[in-house]
Amino acid sequence: LNTLNLSTLNTCQQVVLYFLTILGNPFSVSVFVLYIRKRAFHKKFRDINDATWAPTPDSTHVGVEGAQMRTTETPTYKKPPFAFRKFLSVLKSSLGRNSQFHDLSREDWNKLGSIEYKALKMLLCLVPGYLIFSQLLGIFILAPYMVFNKSDVALSNGVSPLWLGTFLSSSAFNNCGLSLLDLNMVPFSTSFLVLVSSSVLALAGNLAFPIVFRGLLWSALKVLPADNHFQDWRETITFILKYPRRLYIYLFPSLHTWILVVILVLINGLEGIAFHFLNKKNPTLDTLPPHIQFLDAYFQTVVTRTAGFDVIPISFLRIGMQALYLAMMFVSAYPVVFAMRSSNVYEERSLGIYANELLPEKSEMFSSPNYGDEDTFLPHAPRTRAYYLQQEIRKQLGHDLWFPMATAILILWIETGSLDRDPTTFSAFNILFESVSAYAGVGLSTGLQDQAYSLCGEFHIASKLILCLAMLRGRHRGLPVAIDQAVQLPQDIPGEMEQQDHEIRTRFSLVDAALESRPPFSTRPSDQIK
Repeated sequence: LNTLNLSTLNTCQQVVLYFLTILGNPFSVSVFVLYIRKRAFHKKFRDINDATWAPTPDSTHVGVEGAQMRTTETPTYKKPPFAFRKFLSVLKSSLGRNSQFHDLSREDWNKLGSIEYKALKMLLCLVPGYLIFSQLLGIFILAPYMVFNKSDVALSNGVSPLWLGTFLSSSAFNNCGLSLLDLNMVPFSTSFLVLVSSSVLALAGNLAFPIVFRGLLWSALKVLPADNHFQDWRETITFILKYPRRLYIYLFPSLHTWILVVILVLINGLEGIAFHFLNKKNPTLDTLPPHIQFLDAYFQTVVTRTAGFDVIPISFLRIGMQALYLAMMFVSAYPVVFAMRSSNVYEERSLGIYANELLPEKSEMFSSPNYGDEDTFLPHAPRTRAYYLQQEIRKQLGHDLWFPMATAILILWIETGSLDRDPTTFSAFNILFESVSAYAGVGLSTGLQDQAYSLCGEFHIASKLILCLAMLRGRHRGLPVAIDQAVQLPQDIPGEMEQQDHEIRTRFSLVDAALESRPPFSTRPSDQIK
């Protein structure tokens, strides 16, 4: 949402805005989290290998032992090579839900911490590399195109074509939706290269980031040679792919990643179909050739929920399409948020509910000495994966629904004079659209009839401040909960929380087994004697 045309800013202001869009990217912020966790792991686990394994005569380390700091001393003992695959089998035998481990020895917890430290070091190189390379690739594509093909468009707004391509690539990847052109992306409505490259950048910097990043890691694992020189890399990538949510908030297990792919295809497909059907006989689109209509529909569909670009002014679309865009903006963060929350190692602890643990023998449960205790028979809801998702949706909707509505109501009160003066431009729907767009961090606007900037550019100062509060609150809805393994520092007692969760989950399993074994309409075992 721009309250003025960016072309009116001087070059220094535009450069500051450019770097702010990069620093404000959630994935850029996550790099700082990786760095802080890596430093904490380094401080805690730098001496673990010395305490766990005997020293080696050289400074070359194999497998997990690469997490150790290299020394210049010449030890006198040979340490055995670390059996990475054997250790993975140990982890698998102690694996709970959502990559949670239990019943590991102190030595195994230390080994796990060393592996996680190495994985964090690798991610601390790969994530910034991905962010930098993606934006540089966008610059190499868009900047020359602007110089040789669209220089007149840039110069008409007083902007250098090279700077326009550079700014546009960053704006697309970081999903801020800002353009140095007063008409946003409308001048490129017939440009295949600009629209396709910008849409791909918008996906790679938002919803598709977990998909693309996991795909790159998987491809690297397949490409790396299977020799001792790359063994360390292969082992680290294998661990990252197996247990991603122990390490990084925006990297998910295989199942969750495939679900994201399906959601991405379904949402874009349904929104694209709706665009064509709801905009039939729209004079703005009827003047365009069919292939350009398809191109513009594709671009608008991809960038609506996140990037905030508009290749066709939103006010020119049918009201049904505007309502659909409003809903899509509201749920824009949900696919990644639900994937993040549902794959959280401590999901049960964050929700206060626990799933059942598979126990070896039911007969052991039934013979529990606590069978007759009153506390043992406290009923609780079934804890299936669908139940967890339902709880996450309820919690998120309870967090999200009221704030955009309250924002719109307050702005309607403040902008009553503007509404009386121009009821079409300052309608209740347009103000609600602006509020949801601000809360969702998208930036789409129905705009003004006589200006190129957003509707909020004509709001009173109080309304603008309220929108800023909505942006700040909405920005935080995509963050992980405080109890998330991927943002926590190493614990003083390794695995303490995970072991506690396992014990609680096991007790709930005993309760369920005891309840299932009781005859119907009975409340206590003593009732059967009566």
